[in-house]
Amino acid sequence: MKQMAKEICEKYNTPFLDVATGIYGLPGWTCRPMDCSQQPSYPPFRNEAWWTGNRPCTQAGQVMPLALGMVPESSRPAVERALLREIAGIRPDPAGPGGQAHHHLTHQFKSSLPRIVSARTVLVIDKVMYGDLAGTDPGRILDLTKELQGQVDKGENCFTVSSLVNFKGDPAHGFVKTLTVEFHLGGKTMQKSATDPERIDLLDAVGK
Repeated sequence: MKQMAKEICEKYNTPFLDVATGIYGLPGWTCRPMDCSQQPSYPPFRNEAWWTGNRPCTQAGQVMPLALGMVPESSRPAVERALLREIAGIRPDPAGPGGQAHHHLTHQFKSSLPRIVSARTVLVIDKVMYGDLAGTDPGRILDLTKELQGQVDKGENCFTVSSLVNFKGDPAHGFVKTLTVEFHLGGKTMQKSATDPERIDLLDAVGK
């Protein structure tokens, strides 16, 4: 029986588990909800922002192998981290099946990992400055604190620095723009900084 269980786990893990990211998913599969006609009815989930590549991460896809003990011990920390980041990043419809699963998973994990599970609800943006931060002209710098908090409230926690030009325009034409974000995550004060065309993920500390 042990040998059979081992073979089943190997056959499941080989195509579905990405050991580098801890994500369980089928490469090339598109994560979109369906309406009654089985046609995609909504745009891609906002939580897609934190993972890249063609292997989608879902809460159910992560929690099933964890619950059944199918995850290799060496990969378990990465798989748990991916699940918890997915919980932190998603904003499901509370009336829908995704919302019910989200509530159940959050309840199950809150006793053992309360700091991580609660990260989504305590991600607060304190100060965001964007523009030519190395220069001396304050006219080439924008305060985007309110705008970025609005994005975070929608579950959008990962973005490129260059995308912030969509808020209030380009504050420093011809200059390399820098972004600094001061925020609270899971009760901790943090700061991140990046320049064009780099990417910032405010949740990359979740689960670490």
